Amino acid sequence: MRHKRHETSDSPPPVLRLKKRLGQRILKDRETLHFIADSCDLTPETTVLEIGAGIGNLTEQLASRAKKVVAVELDEQYRIFHLRLMIHHQNIDFIYQNIMDMNPGEMPVLKEARDLVIAGNIPFYITTPLIMRIMEEGTAFRRMVLMVQKEVAMRLAASSGHRTTSAITLKVHYFSNATLLKVVPRHNFHPAPRVDSAIILFTPRKESIFDPETRRQFFKLLDAAFSQRRKIILNSLMSAMGGKISKDMVGMCLGEAGIDPCSRAERVPFEQFLALFKVMRKSGWH
Repeated sequence: MRHKRHETSDSPPPVLRLKKRLGQRILKDRETLHFIADSCDLTPETTVLEIGAGIGNLTEQLASRAKKVVAVELDEQYRIFHLRLMIHHQNIDFIYQNIMDMNPGEMPVLKEARDLVIAGNIPFYITTPLIMRIMEEGTAFRRMVLMVQKEVAMRLAASSGHRTTSAITLKVHYFSNATLLKVVPRHNFHPAPRVDSAIILFTPRKESIFDPETRRQFFKLLDAAFSQRRKIILNSLMSAMGGKISKDMVGMCLGEAGIDPCSRAERVPFEQFLALFKVMRKSGWH
């Protein structure tokens, strides 16, 4: 079934007052809007949580494909655009609230969804905390397609053990597989930001490795390992742990996990961090 594609303006209406402090920008490229919606792989049974509806140009694409769209937008200046959109699409609910003050996993309409997809063009300044919050709260989505800053997307989607790997890379890897789908040049936005953006796809892992408390301890280890990226992993761990465990003991744990104590944290694969965590827990670290 082909979906009718509605045209969007190449520039925002003159009544808009975009707020720089909120990172507000209008994605004006129609092909990119279609690409995001297509990447969501929506069906007539899908409920979509859209984060940052803005003028509703992506909302419209999602609503034409999905059963229901729950669009969250902080700024009520966009309400007039949303009211016009709802004339043609009765399957959209707009919520004017800060997504960081919400728990999507507890919203009845999302909990009851047979198929949940998350989509949005995310302000740069909330990207990492928002993604981690959604994942840590256990929101049961089938896939999540987000537009984020290109540099952040590359870090999130980095292969385990790659030089661009960071603690957030491995935390995201714990919950899901992240794939960079497309780079979006800055000139596709109004106003144009200083950096390019990218579309990234998250598909959740079927089972959690640890219970929530154990997971927090594992993430604590990741933060310690990456606390001083220019140092070898042995020294980074020692500095972050503040003498709570001896250097010899840390070195022994690294060796038992198959990690060279002189390597840097970004070069250590996710599976070896799991092995290190299990070894260190047996040694009394927490």
